Amino acid sequence: MKVETQQIDLKNLHTIPNVPNAINKEFKALAKRNYKTKAVKNEGEQISQNLKNAEVVTFPKDFKSLYLLAQDTYDDMENRRKYFDIKGNWIEQHEALSADKGDVKTKVLKGDHLLYLTAYKEMAKEIEDFISANK
Repeated sequence: MKVETQQIDLKNLHTIPNVPNAINKEFKALAKRNYKTKAVKNEGEQISQNLKNAEVVTFPKDFKSLYLLAQDTYDDMENRRKYFDIKGNWIEQHEALSADKGDVKTKVLKGDHLLYLTAYKEMAKEIEDFISANK
């Protein structure tokens, strides 16, 4: 299946909270410029095959992994499971990326796919705690 790239809608692009408007203007300009690159177009064209190739790849045992998942994405994936043959929920799918699910920590955070814009403080704490626990 070939995925077509779409025109980016900058009107609905999230803004970075608590920064000057000039920073958000630059963020939007970079997003627009980067979205039009050959690499992004190629990624869209190759995504299905790349995902299929990755199905057999896992992180090795004792490779600690932290997944910070968006609640909105988790909910979307649960809705998709009603209509498609998707194995496991969003957390289980991430655990399956490792040879040993005991090496995986997942945390679902309130928000959408762009968590780094809205949950950055909670993400930073989770990352610090994860690193401290796995030294």
